[in-house]
Amino acid sequence: MANAKRSGNPARRAAADKPTSRKAILVSSNSPWSTTGYGQQTAQLTRRLSGDGHSVAIASNYGLEGVVQSWEGMKHFPRGFDIYSNDVIPAHMAAWSHEHPDLDPLLITLFDTWVFKGKQWDMVDRIASWVPVDHQPCPPDVLAWCRRSNVTPIAMSQFGQRMLLDAGVPCEYAPHAIDTSVFTPTDTITMRDGTVPVRQFMDVPSDAFVIGMNSANKGGQHGLNRKGFAEAFLAFGMWSQQRTDAVLYVHTESKGAMGGIDLLYLAKPAASPRTASASLTSTRTGSAYPMRSWLPSTRAWTCCSSLPSVRASASRPLRLRPLARPSRSRMRRPSLSCWATGG
Repeated sequence: MANAKRSGNPARRAAADKPTSRKAILVSSNSPWSTTGYGQQTAQLTRRLSGDGHSVAIASNYGLEGVVQSWEGMKHFPRGFDIYSNDVIPAHMAAWSHEHPDLDPLLITLFDTWVFKGKQWDMVDRIASWVPVDHQPCPPDVLAWCRRSNVTPIAMSQFGQRMLLDAGVPCEYAPHAIDTSVFTPTDTITMRDGTVPVRQFMDVPSDAFVIGMNSANKGGQHGLNRKGFAEAFLAFGMWSQQRTDAVLYVHTESKGAMGGIDLLYLAKPAASPRTASASLTSTRTGSAYPMRSWLPSTRAWTCCSSLPSVRASASRPLRLRPLARPSRSRMRRPSLSCWATGG
């Protein structure tokens, strides 16, 4: 770690003194079999740490409840009563350290750090927080956690690193990994009755301008629209008055089953006045699909929307990131398509 030995953070100095020592590591995040972003990263991280010779265990805050299990030879502790497992993670860390008295203990958190509350966290000597930062400036609760003497923050994006450094918080930087056996170019999808192009499978015209949005329709407090669906839908409705071949593909759970928003209802008034009747092209329902089953849909996107999570920060304009140059040979009415897939 750069300048870690001169750091005022004792946890960072201790880590620098023994850069190659085996550790008893507890990773706190979603369960590794979860089809969430946190779950996928937990699976990759724990496999690599275990492969490097560390003794690794997992403390779940989503995906396992009521029983201790084993996953790929690693102990897996369940979530607690608290929705973010504040009540059990420090205790799980103490138990894991007790099982490995000859190894240096380390707790790695892979989750929003503003959720961590309580004096029980003071009992954990060394915490490395792989922290998401998606606000400008960095939220006060995130900064408060990252400034703790027993925490080493690790930004997962260069933007996050910059926000922490701008606030005077020393941090490391480690981007998330990509499993290229899953995230790979896929122009077709194979079903029981044959192989078809992705856009044909999605029932999207081959020359449409497709905007993709992938966000969890989940749990905003006090009715908060935490993923910016309303802003994205309204921006699409306004923009599509000039681009009548546009389609907005929203990959999420559409009914608000996890404390979210009824997106099908929200979508109707967001369409442009000239095309309000074309508010939906298709809906699909079901539980969480495996990652491989929906990733091909991203190959149909022309660009993707970029909105920050909404939490005590000023709104930002909708940003569109181009993915490919669209064909404009035919013009079609814009539509809003919400496919329910489990978030």
